[in-house]
Amino acid sequence: MNLLDCVAEPSRLLAELRRVLAPSGTLLLATPYDWSTRATQPAHWIGGHSQRAAHDGAGEKFLRDLLTAGGHAQSVAGLRLCGEVANWPWHTRLHDRAAMRYETHLLALQRACDA
Repeated sequence: MNLLDCVAEPSRLLAELRRVLAPSGTLLLATPYDWSTRATQPAHWIGGHSQRAAHDGAGEKFLRDLLTAGGHAQSVAGLRLCGEVANWPWHTRLHDRAAMRYETHLLALQRACDA
């Protein structure tokens, strides 16, 4: 939960998750695409930061492209999208008087047997 947008290179994280996942293993990944330049430089943001781009700055389509062989130059081979929910609710408590509510992109990913 909220890991993909908190690392320096999200596409590299996806490749590492594929590497450590057992063949035919499944993982759940949820991200609100809540990017911060302190964690991830804009060039590595999945979906980018421009609403003028072909994907309108939305991470969902861009992440799907990364998981499709040849869908993007940084595609992650060997992970297959099994299912997804576009607006999975997630609430986190910051402290006694504050909480955050997110709509996350929830994905079920499976490692290909031959990967």
